Amino acid sequence: MTEPSTTEEARPAPPSLEFDEAAIPRELAELDHWMLWAPVWNPPAKGKPGRWTKPPLNPDAPAWALKEDNPEARKAGRMGSSTDSSKWTDLSYAVARARKLRLGLGFGLSEEVGLVGVDIDHCVAEGQIKPWAQAIVDVLDTYTEVSPSGTGIRVFAFGTIPKALKISTIGLELYSTGRYLTVTGRRLPESPSHVRHCEPEVQALYEQFAEGFSREQSRRTNSRRSPIPATGSDQEVIDRILRSRQGERFRRLYAGDAAGYASHSEADFALASILCWWCDNDASQVESIMRSSGLNREKWDTSRPGGTYLSTTIGNAIQRQSEPRASPLRAAKLDGEVIRGLQARRSARRNQSSPVDNRPGKRINNSPCESEDPG
Repeated sequence: MTEPSTTEEARPAPPSLEFDEAAIPRELAELDHWMLWAPVWNPPAKGKPGRWTKPPLNPDAPAWALKEDNPEARKAGRMGSSTDSSKWTDLSYAVARARKLRLGLGFGLSEEVGLVGVDIDHCVAEGQIKPWAQAIVDVLDTYTEVSPSGTGIRVFAFGTIPKALKISTIGLELYSTGRYLTVTGRRLPESPSHVRHCEPEVQALYEQFAEGFSREQSRRTNSRRSPIPATGSDQEVIDRILRSRQGERFRRLYAGDAAGYASHSEADFALASILCWWCDNDASQVESIMRSSGLNREKWDTSRPGGTYLSTTIGNAIQRQSEPRASPLRAAKLDGEVIRGLQARRSARRNQSSPVDNRPGKRINNSPCESEDPG
């Protein structure tokens, strides 16, 4: 009998294909950005260990091509794409094909929807999230789930970043376009069930890690987000925003398009938050620009305690950027200065400090949604 090779004996179990579509947040479920994936083993080569990869698959490919990975299947359209939206579909169709063919679900990121995906690998051990990764989860305070391997997490947030950021030494990646992320629906118990708009937190996270690891990332990330520009006339501020990475999202909101938001009130708050940043929290200028937008309506002048609906909305947006959130940041040994720096940046944006919580990371349930049939 032939003995199995050392490589085969050392091969780890493939990542789980299980998912819970009912737990996928509405903000992702309503977008036609879905694709499939299957684990593919890359054997050791050039001194590097073998590893499982998760290439995207085309949900419209023939069933036989999705079950096999060979040149014929690829010619038949097996492979998906993180950049070609013609190979994406709606969630219900992707779920139906994934269930039938026993494949995983993936979500494509594109700049126009204003989503940032944070991928943190190898940060979960024995059911606990490493403190530095938990700090990121706490700062963003948005929908977060466990990865297919059970050893990483995925975070989805509305916001913008200057460009993709990948720090291989700690397994951290931030993307807003041109990438796809696997989706399991295995939400962290203490994370929100929805995707939150958190531009200041996303920017603080990006800036801290881009700066802290700039040497490693110099080829990929050699610039940081510029500071708040000097304010000017209403039109000058509008023109600056339209030229920025937030331009498309601002253009839609300014035109009165509330698509993608749970309500017009949430769209009002999103527009106010963008303008607060660019107007340096000048409430009068924020109001002036908002009143020239397509979102303007009679409700804005209705009375609220302490003012009108609009003035209250703007005040809440300013307060959101000037006060710390209740979620504590956790310090960690891993590059404690990075975590402290992240805390400092976040606090600076909110004009006061935030306490550091040294408790260990939160424990999570690392079991898949359903038992996986190894066969």
